[in-house]
Amino acid sequence: MKEKDTLKQVLIKYDLTLPLTWMEKRKIMRAKRRTLASILAGSEGGRARISWSLAFYYMMRGMGLDVTAASGARAGFAAAMLSLVVITGSAFFLVQRNFYPQWLPGQVEIAQSFGDVIAGSGTAADESGRREISAGGSVSNGGIVATGDSSALFLKAGTESAVVLLHNSEAAGNREKETFRIDLKDGCLLAEVKSPFKGIYEVITPDSAVRVTGTVFSVAYKNGSTSVTVYRGSVNVTHLPSGTVHEGTEGSFIESGKGKSSRKLKAKEMELLQKFGSVVEGKDITVEESVLKELNGLYDEAIKERSAKKRLTLDEIRKKYGGIYDVILYSGKRYKGAVISRGSVTRIMTVTGVVAVPSNDIKSAIPE
Repeated sequence: MKEKDTLKQVLIKYDLTLPLTWMEKRKIMRAKRRTLASILAGSEGGRARISWSLAFYYMMRGMGLDVTAASGARAGFAAAMLSLVVITGSAFFLVQRNFYPQWLPGQVEIAQSFGDVIAGSGTAADESGRREISAGGSVSNGGIVATGDSSALFLKAGTESAVVLLHNSEAAGNREKETFRIDLKDGCLLAEVKSPFKGIYEVITPDSAVRVTGTVFSVAYKNGSTSVTVYRGSVNVTHLPSGTVHEGTEGSFIESGKGKSSRKLKAKEMELLQKFGSVVEGKDITVEESVLKELNGLYDEAIKERSAKKRLTLDEIRKKYGGIYDVILYSGKRYKGAVISRGSVTRIMTVTGVVAVPSNDIKSAIPE
């Protein structure tokens, strides 16, 4: 046999008192093992199995274990089964990763969808490019969704949340297991989150993070500022640059990053959230285009109401500034209000707003 010939060549060529190389020792061990396996097997058919058993026997003996040839056989069988499991699992993983999406594209799309479009229209941009979306479509995880001047989108994100993206808005959503994240890049969204929500639900704007546990609320990001309105439940708003945290409770408005950020909702803000809340209350949500237009209109009215400056009465001016003056000009004009600054120009807070007049034009300022 070849193994015996190898053993004889090594014995003849080398004085056994001299050290052998690693390769020569390996050849001797292999020849010894295979020759012994051939003798024990009694036939060529069983030699490979016994040789494998002896290999593990010598390996375990080399580790200092007190084993028998039968133990080597059992170890060899266990190693073979473990190798089979590892190879099979690796093959399944590679097939699933590289070929599964090509076989079942529809199922993969559902698994990677952030939400389904219930009503409205807009555009979506993801890895497959930019496309128009409308009712019956879906929004993929990480895809950027945008609405135009007069459009809006109503999305159902699983069974846990409903979202309306109002006009002139842009956002991207990610949904993984119990984590919802919406990146609002511009505009306004209305959201309903089922309570109690088991997981993390947050809306991120360029300057703030809004986290909720179950509520009806809105988040708007316009002109570099984030504002949040809460209809039901509560939210935590973190202003990212400063780290300031505000808590918004039911019926409140929060402007992130402002010192005095919280106040009660104004009439149009409340009306907008009430309308949205009534839409998402039912189990089977059906939304008409007219409802989305109404939500857009209520949002615009809420913005106007929010930006309108409240005019103060004389009593409110007196309480705020500490006194009222009757300011008379040489021209005969008179202004009644609080003097809020003096210098080359004097500014007077009146019931119609702030009036600035040159100080040289003032004849007298009589306190009341």
